[in-house]
Amino acid sequence: MSVELGVRFELVARRIDRARSAPVEIARVDLGPPDWDISAIEASPGPLVWVGSLDGSVRGIDLERARVVHHWRAGHAVTAIATAQSGRYLAYGTAEGVVCLRRVRDGALLQCLRAHGGRVSTISGVRDLLITGSWDGAIKGFAIPTLALRFAIELGGSINDLAARGSSLAAAASSAPPTGDRRRRDLEGRLAIVDFGPETSSAIVRSECIGHRGPVTAVRWTSDGALVSGGWDRALRQWETSGAACRQRWHHQLDGHHITSLALQGRGRYLAASLWVTALDQPGVVLLDFLYPPRR
Repeated sequence: MSVELGVRFELVARRIDRARSAPVEIARVDLGPPDWDISAIEASPGPLVWVGSLDGSVRGIDLERARVVHHWRAGHAVTAIATAQSGRYLAYGTAEGVVCLRRVRDGALLQCLRAHGGRVSTISGVRDLLITGSWDGAIKGFAIPTLALRFAIELGGSINDLAARGSSLAAAASSAPPTGDRRRRDLEGRLAIVDFGPETSSAIVRSECIGHRGPVTAVRWTSDGALVSGGWDRALRQWETSGAACRQRWHHQLDGHHITSLALQGRGRYLAASLWVTALDQPGVVLLDFLYPPRR
């Protein structure tokens, strides 16, 4: 899934053709004029895809019918979005640090709270928890559906992306929010592995993965418990994370491209990366086929 801009914004769905290791377009849905950026996207179980916009709207799109079936207003710019409990709930965060939870079945707004002191950059639904990261440098876990705080940890700087696996989180971070000129050299990157528990404040940094030379903006777990990360240093890196150590397996340089988000598909064989093409000053998408797929 990707949101793409030609003359208008469009939601585009592609299926990977395994014979050619190439994506084949299967759906395209109009999202309107480019007055406001589409800032968040999330695919839920079934045909629904959710998109959030800086105009404060949240839309649920039925890909089979190629039309919007849910449309809600958040009040502030929507900057992160996620489903929880197999698509039963939808959560979204805003540029003002507010997190809201809705029940998808009837659209009921269950809770909203001021969760962070800065932009909510990432949200993940993990079992009965909603886990958020923010440009204020904090990671927090909230109970579903009450949004009662279950844990909190301060990493400092800016949290740019989160990926959950079991009771562990991978946090992509930087010394300050990754905004403005992508040629900046004063922003340091950080990739941390956090173990969390069910009680408030029971979260600790288990290890850090050292190697990125700039803001780390995207991270995902592979099927065998490794990590793939990307950032402003134009490199994709894979990490071995067993125990307390974090060792780099490999890295792949994408010269001229700043990586902004990652997705794994095909049981971990394919890696899709959205990126900013520096020479063209515009976004792009690249699909990589792992030469040695993760062990399953």
